[in-house]
Amino acid sequence: MVSVVEELRAKLLELDARIKAAKAEIAIMDMQQAAVQTVIGVVDPEAISPVVPKARSSDRSTPGRRVTDLLKGRNVRGGVLEGVAYAKIRSGGNLSQ
Repeated sequence: MVSVVEELRAKLLELDARIKAAKAEIAIMDMQQAAVQTVIGVVDPEAISPVVPKARSSDRSTPGRRVTDLLKGRNVRGGVLEGVAYAKIRSGGNLSQ
């Protein structure tokens, strides 16, 4: 059983290394692509079409957006004020402690 776990950990490390190598290669290719586009733009300014920005995804996949969705319709300020009042009561009225 232990050998299986050790093999899986080794496989995980191998995959992690491969992913890091692939990301590094992609970063290099991105820089090369930008350099080639710059050269083309210098040689023939009309040859490069303007870069179209990516369309923003409408999914709520970022953590901040998910939290915002969870808090919709709630009185967040009231909850904060209640927390401050509770802390003030517990500290004897002096929050600077």
